[in-house]
Amino acid sequence: MEDQNESVMKEMEATRTSLTQKLEALESHVAGAVEKATNTATAIVENVKETVQGVTDNVKETVHDVTEKVESGVESVADTFNVSRQTERHPWVSFGLATTVGCMLGYTLSRRASRSSGSTYAGPSAAPQRSFETWQVGGGMPQSQPAAAPSQKAAQQEVWFAEELRRLKGLAVGALMGLARDMVQKALP
Repeated sequence: MEDQNESVMKEMEATRTSLTQKLEALESHVAGAVEKATNTATAIVENVKETVQGVTDNVKETVHDVTEKVESGVESVADTFNVSRQTERHPWVSFGLATTVGCMLGYTLSRRASRSSGSTYAGPSAAPQRSFETWQVGGGMPQSQPAAAPSQKAAQQEVWFAEELRRLKGLAVGALMGLARDMVQKALP
C-alpha cells in the first residue's frame, strides 16, 4: 500500500507541477494580453487627445479668423456710413446731397402748406402770355396793349414772388436742417 500511496503522491506532485506550469503560462498570457490592451488603450487615448487638441486648435483658429473678418467688416461698414468721414472725403457730393434733400424737403413742406392754406400755385401759365400776333414784324417788340389794372398786375407779381419765396424758404430750411444734423452729429459720441 505504501507503493500505492507513493505513486499517488508522485502523481499528485506531477499534477501539481503541471497545474503550476499551466497557471504560470496562463498568468503570463493574461498579463501579456492586459499589457497589450493597456498599451493599445493608452495609444488610443493619446491619439484621441492629439486629435481633440488638433480639432480644438483648428476651431480656435477658425473662430479667431472669423472674428477678425467680422470686426474688419463692421469697421468697414461703420466707415462707409460715417457721415463726418464721408463729408470730409467727398465734400461736394455731400453738399449736393444736402442741397437736394433740402430742396425736396422744402418743396414737400411748401406743397403741404399751400394745400392746407387753400392757396394753389397757378404755375408759369399764370403769367401773361403773348401770342405771335402781338409782336411787330419789324421790331420784335410787343405791340402796345392796354395796360392791366394795377391791382391785377400786383396780384400776378405777388403770386410769382410768393412761389419764389416759398422755394427760397424751402432751400433755407433744408440748409438749416443739414447744419443742425451736422452739429448734432459732432455733439453726440
